[in-house]
Amino acid sequence: MSPSRVLTSPVRLTGSLHPEQLASLVAVDALLRRQAARGEPLASWELSTLVGDVAMQRAVERVMARSGDQRSEVGREDFDARARAVAAEAESDLRGVLGALRVQAEIGGWGADSDRAVRAARVAFVRLYEAGLLARTDAVLDSCPSCDTVVDAADADEVELVVDLLRIRVPTSGEPLEVELDQPELLVGAVALAVPEHLGIADEYLVLPLVDDAVPVVTVEGIDEPRLVVPGHDRWSHGLARQLGYPLVEVLDAEGVVCRPGPLEGLGRYAARQSATALLAEDGHVVGHSEGVRQVTRCYRCHTVLVPLLGRHWLLSYGELVEPVVEAIEAGAVRFVPPVGLDELVSSGRRSGAWCVSQQLWSGQPIPVFTCLDCGQTKVTVEDRASCGSCMGTLEQDPDVLDARFVAAVAPLVMLGWPGAALNEVAADVALVVGPVGLETWALPMAALGLRLAGRIPFDEVVVQRPTETGTDAGAMAASEVLRRVEEMGPRAARAALLLGEFGTAATSDVVGTVDHPPSGDADLESWVEPYDHALAVYDARSALGMLLDVLREGVPISAASRVHALARPLLSE
Repeated sequence: MSPSRVLTSPVRLTGSLHPEQLASLVAVDALLRRQAARGEPLASWELSTLVGDVAMQRAVERVMARSGDQRSEVGREDFDARARAVAAEAESDLRGVLGALRVQAEIGGWGADSDRAVRAARVAFVRLYEAGLLARTDAVLDSCPSCDTVVDAADADEVELVVDLLRIRVPTSGEPLEVELDQPELLVGAVALAVPEHLGIADEYLVLPLVDDAVPVVTVEGIDEPRLVVPGHDRWSHGLARQLGYPLVEVLDAEGVVCRPGPLEGLGRYAARQSATALLAEDGHVVGHSEGVRQVTRCYRCHTVLVPLLGRHWLLSYGELVEPVVEAIEAGAVRFVPPVGLDELVSSGRRSGAWCVSQQLWSGQPIPVFTCLDCGQTKVTVEDRASCGSCMGTLEQDPDVLDARFVAAVAPLVMLGWPGAALNEVAADVALVVGPVGLETWALPMAALGLRLAGRIPFDEVVVQRPTETGTDAGAMAASEVLRRVEEMGPRAARAALLLGEFGTAATSDVVGTVDHPPSGDADLESWVEPYDHALAVYDARSALGMLLDVLREGVPISAASRVHALARPLLSE
């Protein structure tokens, strides 16, 4: 069944475009052209855009660097104006690229920066807050010292780093304990030493190296070796410290500099690591070194290793929202193409916890939270307010901005008329087209927010497009470079190159020439038409093009040339 509406993953307006995402847009365009060729009603397709995220901040900083400007020098207001200018230029470039590729998509008025989407996101924030699902609380979250903000998992990647593991000896009333450290600079923020149950140590205080105050020893079930409790920079430690009433000590500030008084104060985290290692060795606490591998999380945009930092953030009880979505999906509320997408989405849903929907970026949509400077009360409201309704004091808006992904996840509801319209009346036959990562990044939050806020998942089908298997596709490219290549190759060849994963390389294939002048042979064209048509119907234009090339390599009867041309039109935009 052909959809009446198509949703696709939002396009980031940063001036760069990824060939893999452009290939996805070409595939959707091919579906619409297939509908037109068959005389079917055309599906509505408006592209959503994404602005106000870490990628946008980095893009603006790159532009500023050319003129020697820095974010700290120009101020937030000027920086936000520059971000809007970058986004406007990027949107214009995107329109140019889509036009050159003959992709029949419009950048609609419900993108993440539109007035409707922004207002809807504010309404969503307030309603979730009033329902007790959104609250400001202390949490240890991964933060980027370079971007100066918490970083969502969608903007981070995990890598393995080779680290120097220290084993230090800690004296106790009995036998000394050995503790393994890979971040010795955090030793100054330890508030306790957790030990396994089998050691039988309890009700004891000890003095750790580099720490002047005695800290308690606590027996903890489920650990195999002694472990420092550093609640300011470790989620496990933070949970244990809150449970046992230990203080929450910060060692590193937002820039990754040691802020804890002591011998390491004022040093950056890596300089502090070297200094702490040297001090421990000088005092005779080090009993061994070894090389180890540690999983670390890096900012996807600047590649800085993220630092878990204690802060006060707005956290959404995302797991609670996702649970009914998983139940609905398992009950068959959403179709998946291919079916394995269902299992992948359910698996990611069961891993869901809290979602931090506030970030410390310099551009984006301010969170709808105000604090009275006179009485100190917090006001969460859709409408901007200048004065407190309780004491008539001055209200100051929270400097944090909404996670752009939260805004973009609400945007499909806006397209379907929310708030105000019943989604049951307008959300039928909606297909969401995403890549594999988009299941967790886009499909799940869109479904969770839709079901909670509007009573319905805003799509009926999820189509998961798999990336190219050739491994030859390039990373993100400047929009100007994309446009140059399209103009050089021509739109038909460029569309084919995108689908084949050859757009960002020197690889070439004369697909257009082969289609225009099919080799002569006796391949059974009609036996190939049905699977080809099915591939187009499920947005798998890449496989459809592969089938086309396979049959043309065998050669077709001369009389079938016009049939080949007609079948190829949706792919090559003829």
